[in-house]
Amino acid sequence: MRAFRFDGAEEPENSVPFIDEQLLTKDDCIVELRAVEEAPVSVANIVERILPHAIVDWQPPQDRRIVLVCASGIRAAQAASVLEARGFTRLAMLAAKRL
Repeated sequence: MRAFRFDGAEEPENSVPFIDEQLLTKDDCIVELRAVEEAPVSVANIVERILPHAIVDWQPPQDRRIVLVCASGIRAAQAASVLEARGFTRLAMLAAKRL
């Protein structure tokens, strides 16, 4: 059985990068997409907790990088797509749950 691999695959244009917690800055707008019940403590002391369905109505800051946080990155990628469609480009994602 042959395993699927991404070696040699090109990166998509304009992709939103995944970052590690060490790359968060005090100037970032960190958006926690997990409910309090799922993640009572987030990756930083100051976060905006916005559930994924509410991203469409949220007005992000124009002058800061928006870091979208969830467990695996799936909700962050979906939220990033919504924000990109609205013209926001200073985006990053953080998958907070480590295996």
